[in-house]
Amino acid sequence: MNTDSMNKNKQWKILGNSKPMAQLTKQIVSVAQYGNTNILIQGERGSGKELAARSIASRGQRAKEAFVIVNCAAIAPELFEAQMLGVQQGDDADDKSFPGFIELANHGVLFLDEVNEIPLALQARLLQVLKQKTCDFQLICATNANLGAMVDEGRFCHELHEQIRTIEINMPPLRLYVEDIPLLMTRFADLIGEQEAASAPLSCVFTPEAINCMQLYDWPGNVSELRQAVEYALFRANGKPVNVGDLRPEIVASLMDLNNGNNTRPIQAELASLSVNQGEFTSSDLSVTLLSIAKMVFEKRRNNRAATMCHLFPGMKASYFGRLAWDLVKMNPGLLDPWLPEGQLFNDFKPFK
Repeated sequence: MNTDSMNKNKQWKILGNSKPMAQLTKQIVSVAQYGNTNILIQGERGSGKELAARSIASRGQRAKEAFVIVNCAAIAPELFEAQMLGVQQGDDADDKSFPGFIELANHGVLFLDEVNEIPLALQARLLQVLKQKTCDFQLICATNANLGAMVDEGRFCHELHEQIRTIEINMPPLRLYVEDIPLLMTRFADLIGEQEAASAPLSCVFTPEAINCMQLYDWPGNVSELRQAVEYALFRANGKPVNVGDLRPEIVASLMDLNNGNNTRPIQAELASLSVNQGEFTSSDLSVTLLSIAKMVFEKRRNNRAATMCHLFPGMKASYFGRLAWDLVKMNPGLLDPWLPEGQLFNDFKPFK
């Protein structure tokens, strides 16, 4: 459990210029004006649900009051009621009293993260507390589970579900706004650089090849995973601009996952031969590899551009396919030379012409 107050000058903003982020920001601004309404934030793990809750609270009428964060998954079932409601001092001198989360959130915001983890037997008690409203607080809940399905399966109280979702906000996964990844990478790098400024200088600069590789990754851990990946890369680069070889192995390996083993020269072997982990992955190498992957996926999708786009860049518009080709050419002009192997590959791939 964590308790803090919303600093009047502290801005908890959703960062990004993409359409999904613009829509999310608009919804948060709209919702923030309702300081007594229960809000349910849904989204995949690491998608920024706590940031959205803080952004709502910092813009609302309770901005100067306490913001109490409760991780429901971290509370033992036998202690849940006591920690939510608190304990009053008894007759025994050894008995101690302490306020519960609800009391601590009085006049402020109570944020219940992973609300789906509350044991079913205790959900009715929480519902009763919410109905009694002995304290004045706004309730914001977050979950990465499908509560509707849990209700249907009898694992979540229907009435509690209805109580906490007066307003629903859905957090988009990072794979739907990959165009914001460079902006997020820069922001995270700046924050990490500031934190480590007294220890050792960090470059906070990413090569175009590294950025392209980050945008090709699926990010199952969403924004939280991106931040960790940026931190890993900065320290691995050790003050130099971050290149592909400094990225987490699973990010580079995501390029390999597009291959199903039907090629005469698997992408796995191709990347391995380029000594990715030794940081020897050059601009030309990455261009040819990305082009090979795009061509391979295109052929596997029976020359269907839309299907290829959905596989390589979920959520991106078809026009981005041509921009990818142009970026590859800028990274490696040799792609335009028909006498070079990579140039032949480019010219054979008609959708890139």
